[in-house]
Amino acid sequence: MADWEYRTPAEVAAQADLIVSGVLTGRVSEEIAGSGNLQNIGTVSIDKVFKGTADGDTVAVILAPTRPGGLVSSADVLIADGQAGLWYLQATERAGLFAVKRPDQFVPADEAAEQIKALASE
Repeated sequence: MADWEYRTPAEVAAQADLIVSGVLTGRVSEEIAGSGNLQNIGTVSIDKVFKGTADGDTVAVILAPTRPGGLVSSADVLIADGQAGLWYLQATERAGLFAVKRPDQFVPADEAAEQIKALASE
């Protein structure tokens, strides 16, 4: 299993390029620049922006890859379609595309109230 160093919500927020609350409304798989490897790209419908600037009311997010036979890596951050929450996103090299690389960068809506309150008061 993967191990992650603990970071406080303030540390996670400080390292994020974009922080939004929203819902994962869908995903597509696209090939990574002629490599033959597929990358899952999710669409997050934004409810509120707490940090950074979003171009519109959705944001594209790299999701965990689809693995053969339905296998899952313990390092994958799994987010289901329709799942709402607080997203601490990191910009990628591709403009307009963000990533969730650690489990603490997505907080399900039913666990996010305290962090949302703290972000709203800043």
